[in-house]
Amino acid sequence: MLMIPTVPLAPPHAMSQRLKPPPPPPRRRRRAASSQATPLPQDSGTRQRRDAPPRPVPTSETRATAAAAPSPADIAGLPIVTPPQVRAASLLWRHADQWWLTLVAKRCYRIDDHGGLTPVAADAVRLQEEMDRGQVIAPAELVPRLLRAEVYLVGYAFPLPHDPARGEVRWSLKRGHAKLIDKRVMVLGQRREDGSPTPFSYVRLSYDNAFGGPGFAANPLGSGHGATENRPPLLLDAHAPGQRVACFAPIPTLFPERRALFSPLPPKQRQGRIAGASQLPNQLDWNCFQSAPRDQQVTAIRGGEQLHISGMAADGDSIDFEVPRLVASAHIRHHGSARRDDI
Repeated sequence: MLMIPTVPLAPPHAMSQRLKPPPPPPRRRRRAASSQATPLPQDSGTRQRRDAPPRPVPTSETRATAAAAPSPADIAGLPIVTPPQVRAASLLWRHADQWWLTLVAKRCYRIDDHGGLTPVAADAVRLQEEMDRGQVIAPAELVPRLLRAEVYLVGYAFPLPHDPARGEVRWSLKRGHAKLIDKRVMVLGQRREDGSPTPFSYVRLSYDNAFGGPGFAANPLGSGHGATENRPPLLLDAHAPGQRVACFAPIPTLFPERRALFSPLPPKQRQGRIAGASQLPNQLDWNCFQSAPRDQQVTAIRGGEQLHISGMAADGDSIDFEVPRLVASAHIRHHGSARRDDI
């Protein structure tokens, strides 16, 4: 998915101006009989005397021009035309006395066993979290703003070929020789009484198999903490086993640690689904919309980065591929003319 950086919205006929609803018509004001001059707004900035010629009555042409000034809802309601196999959606919102429009463009690929990418038709932009057997497998995609690019991973871990009771999932994202992400999770089967792991066929990479438990704000679904201390987790952080949450999946908005970031929003919007034309509070922490774990967020993904995944194939093979080089752009096209305004 590509998210076009959120831009301040402006009318199509004057993209350099801030978008504001059309001003209300001037109120007629009765004036007492007096010889004193009353200042009126003039293009030249001068004063107009009461005995000056009256202003011309607006014609139907000038009325039509004034009515053509679009409201924020008009802009957000414009149809979005995308290339084949691309889906898009827009979200209008207001923050700090400024209207903003977020455009999300989505492109999907199928990865083969050799790391080849084949474009496929993208499904609709998700408006809310996607659940599967009580776990979030994909976050809401139409959000006002993301401070950083992020990557999440869902699926299953398989045992090592030489040890059916242990596994290791590792994935990395590199740009040239620089490692942007390098994360490793150890996988152990259910424990015996002596603490040794039992063989397993596969383990789901989900938060119920990671470290946590009731009352643990970062992962209340896990085990190994508090009342679940006697049930060790199956997914362990390679650098701090049994101390940190080890998972690649999106963090649910209902987890207390993330839910606290949504507290300035109205209750109906605290699961990340923002209604159109919403006024967002100034004290909102934009990190609330970041769904991936913090160590899976980077400043930007430009395309051309190398992504490596191992431990998620039954045959033990790893997957390596290059992130596609995509550029997202948008413009407003005026009906009946060749004019286009970039946004």
